[in-house]
Amino acid sequence: MGIALSPNGKYIATSVPNKGRMNLAVVDLSARSVNVLTSFENFDVVEFKWVNNKRLVFSLGNINEPLNGDHQRGGGFYAVDRDGGNPRALTENAGSQRTSVYRGLSYLGAVPDDGTENDDVLATSNERSEKILDVVRVNTRTGRKQLLTTQVPGEVAGWVLDHNAVPRVAIMHPSGTTAIIQYRENADSPWQEIHRAELGRDSFAPDDLNFIPLAFDFDNRTLYVASNQGGRDRAAIYKFDPATKKFGDLVAEHALVDVTSGLLFDRDEKKLVGITIDADKPTTQWFDAEYARIQKLLDAALPGTYNSFTRSRAGGEKKSLVEARSDRQPPRYYILDETKLTLEEVLSTNEKLGPAQLVEQRPIIVPTRDGKHIPGYLFLPKNYEAGQRLPLLIDVHGGPHVRADFWGWGRGVGVEEGQFFASRGYAVLLPNFRMTPGFGADIFTSGLREIGRKMSEDKEDALAW
Repeated sequence: MGIALSPNGKYIATSVPNKGRMNLAVVDLSARSVNVLTSFENFDVVEFKWVNNKRLVFSLGNINEPLNGDHQRGGGFYAVDRDGGNPRALTENAGSQRTSVYRGLSYLGAVPDDGTENDDVLATSNERSEKILDVVRVNTRTGRKQLLTTQVPGEVAGWVLDHNAVPRVAIMHPSGTTAIIQYRENADSPWQEIHRAELGRDSFAPDDLNFIPLAFDFDNRTLYVASNQGGRDRAAIYKFDPATKKFGDLVAEHALVDVTSGLLFDRDEKKLVGITIDADKPTTQWFDAEYARIQKLLDAALPGTYNSFTRSRAGGEKKSLVEARSDRQPPRYYILDETKLTLEEVLSTNEKLGPAQLVEQRPIIVPTRDGKHIPGYLFLPKNYEAGQRLPLLIDVHGGPHVRADFWGWGRGVGVEEGQFFASRGYAVLLPNFRMTPGFGADIFTSGLREIGRKMSEDKEDALAW
């Protein structure tokens, strides 16, 4: 289940069970009424966004589809009014399981604010070519599409747009071992290469591990990138001047994990205000005093949970949608009225689970026999007493080059399995191992050509710990 606050702060969109699937619904916060907008029986609503205060876009997929975890498989991209009227299929994903290539649209972002409440969104599309990801502007009422990437530097897999909706950075992976970043100064400028990483068979420099363009600042010149520049082990976020190819100020870093995403912008104030970091537990670093003040208020009112919020200031009203969750509490949602200083619960994602059923998800650090220190998680049953001997399960994530589990209920299959077996009296260990990304260049690269060897020894070391 997800949730999204309308721009004016008066409605929330969410997914609810209907017809045996997850369908789209809108809650009117003033009337406390719920309107279920869709009734799909063969697909689930897997993502939704507000276009404006009257209209939404959403994607269909299969939540329980096991193949490659591809929840978009067989779905499509649609739009509908807040009251359920004027539905439109913007595209239906086409393709086959044999090729595993599905053609369609995916939501990319809102169009720049031009003072009108238009019905357009930005989307990525592989309809023109399965090997090139385009950017299109889509009118969600008429279905009209405007191609924004008529000049494409190659087989692009991702884009970074500036704040005028101009595709300015192209991310390309022409082979499994090559990454190329292209940049242009404006829509009419030629493309130029600003970064290339050639990943060797056995090893590669930490500088090549991460150079991830994230977003432009509001000057439309400064680029925020995640990088291991300078030979650092754990990636951090920097300012970067693509015109001169020079790094600027360090923006965010963390002692335990790579920081490669999570930037938080205030579109009204036109500035970067903070960053969320998924470390052993999630955390938010605020660069803005006003946001830090709100965070302090929420943490005092909702102790024991990780509290995040999204602000809406339309019409002069300052309201925030608040999510409160933890390892022992599925997400609960609140509306914070900053003017009245009231906090009202509006939605709980799971009334059957809470502290009475769930146990602590303990972050741990496992020392390996060759001197590395790899994070993981441990679950112990509620009736555990110090010194007690317990049956132990080791739950090993797949990939292997993925970080599969994060702190908090619902943030990884291993987490839910850990809670399930802990409720049956087992101790459950969720180890990571070398080549698990997100914990630095050394842990990742030391896993090259070590499947069945040192990667397995890391699990044995976790058992010994």
